[in-house]
Amino acid sequence: MSLVLFMLTGVIAGFAAGLLGIGGGSIIVPASLLIFAAFPDLGIEQRFAMQMAIATSLATIPFTGISAVYRHLQLGRVNWPLVMMLSPGIILGSLFGAPLAEYMGGLILEKIFGVFQIVVGVQLLLASGQDFRKKTKAKSESPHMPKLLGGLSGFCIGILSSLLGIGGGSITVPFLAWRKFKMQEAIAVSSTLGVLLAIVASLSFAFTGLQETSDIAFAYGYVFLPGVLAILSMSLICSRLGVNLTYKVSSTRLKTVFSVYSLGIGIMFIV
Repeated sequence: MSLVLFMLTGVIAGFAAGLLGIGGGSIIVPASLLIFAAFPDLGIEQRFAMQMAIATSLATIPFTGISAVYRHLQLGRVNWPLVMMLSPGIILGSLFGAPLAEYMGGLILEKIFGVFQIVVGVQLLLASGQDFRKKTKAKSESPHMPKLLGGLSGFCIGILSSLLGIGGGSITVPFLAWRKFKMQEAIAVSSTLGVLLAIVASLSFAFTGLQETSDIAFAYGYVFLPGVLAILSMSLICSRLGVNLTYKVSSTRLKTVFSVYSLGIGIMFIV
């Protein structure tokens, strides 16, 4: 039954990714927590359930993101100098995320995740009412980004994304848009870095949690492999269906609905 629920999670996460262009972490992390709590026979203790939910979410991202990266490569939108500039910080931050998550503990991670969901909810509400590109254009200064700023930014994106179980798109895209990079370019760079970030972060979570989860079947450190496979079995299909529905459904209404969901999840995690 737990696998069925993970598959349902993949359906919802896939549709959300396809329709709204958002990562599945906002859905996979809270859903995984609920599944872990509802099925104690899985052997996942509450003290490291949040770490496992985050790691499981991260482990799905390379598989769901690779097709998007391939498409961006075909279109020639990937700014490789920018990717190279941000990559070292991204890798370093992603490596530090798992040990920091273990040190913080589940309760603090839940509060951080809750605050992030509220930020996402507010961002979506604003995006549903006005064009994000126009809004950021007025704030921009220059499309050039110094190497020092790139390294520090990459580190912050990497460590925060690995703590939240996301590919970093919710952070990377607004940041690059603020730095006056074109939106298509920002999305392409974010997608490329998101796959790298998720690979490094999920491996780090797998290594960090080896001792804690050694007695849990099919757990590789903090990564719960059955959950990853069940989610991917549906999200890969449903993301394509979501993309096909993009032009048939009001994106403004969808963003409003998901913003309410994000705000609700955020409040639930904080309270």
